[in-house]
Amino acid sequence: MAADGTLTFRQRAVGIGKEFYRLALRDATSNIATVVVYRWFYLADLTPIETEIEGRPGGCTGGCTGFHDDSIDIAGRSYPRSWVMRLDDDGDRSTSTWNASRKCRSFDATVGLTDDSGTTNGRFTINLGGDDIELATVPTGTGSKVTTDLRGVFRFVIAASNEGPGTDADSGWGDARLLCNGRP
Repeated sequence: MAADGTLTFRQRAVGIGKEFYRLALRDATSNIATVVVYRWFYLADLTPIETEIEGRPGGCTGGCTGFHDDSIDIAGRSYPRSWVMRLDDDGDRSTSTWNASRKCRSFDATVGLTDDSGTTNGRFTINLGGDDIELATVPTGTGSKVTTDLRGVFRFVIAASNEGPGTDADSGWGDARLLCNGRP
């Protein structure tokens, strides 16, 4: 024990979520200390609640095509655990709804149009239950690192749209991931 009355010990976490520790010393027992352990969950390893290309007659009953996990390239850099959303050439938004289950602290990704997309601009937003939050608007061949605070969020929607009508494109959410204390 240090002269200031503190004790330092090393313990490797065995999982995610809450872990509890109590030290038993020769003449005393400590209070229980709670440590919350977080880990990254990639969207590529999760299942979205819903996917949609807005403006389609009848919506996407049964699911939209063009939404999938994949290894992608944005601005010449590879992102092996990514989420891809097809963008129609009419500017309608493509959206994916995900659970955070109030277990996550942050969302992290590199957004951009995949390198095999036509020349256009992609607009990327996130909605945490209120208004859309602008993440980035980028041309093909450019990526933008984005991070969003998810504390207290149950469900969120990521969206992308093609800002250059007449050109099909794929929006890439490069290595998109959630930092959570349990599977969302």
